[in-house]
Amino acid sequence: MHFARCRRATHDARSSARGSPPTPIRAPTAERKLVGERPDRALLEEAGRLAAQDARPISDTRGSADFRRTLVAVLSARALAGCARQLGLEVTVA
Repeated sequence: MHFARCRRATHDARSSARGSPPTPIRAPTAERKLVGERPDRALLEEAGRLAAQDARPISDTRGSADFRRTLVAVLSARALAGCARQLGLEVTVA
């Protein structure tokens, strides 16, 4: 995850998922949602949901595709909140 803040809004965003899909992927829908916005809980949770939609996880013995999609949503939002904290913004997500 990568955030670059410019005047209290997100200037640039990069997001990727690994472990859920067979290979690392970018989450362009989530990235576009973040650019130009000030990070808050609702935005980061929505970006997580969008990252999950971009992911194409597989089902195997370790977990179903639906379970992995849920993980992508939750863990993406948490990682983005961590990035926001590094920029001095206090954002918490579930």
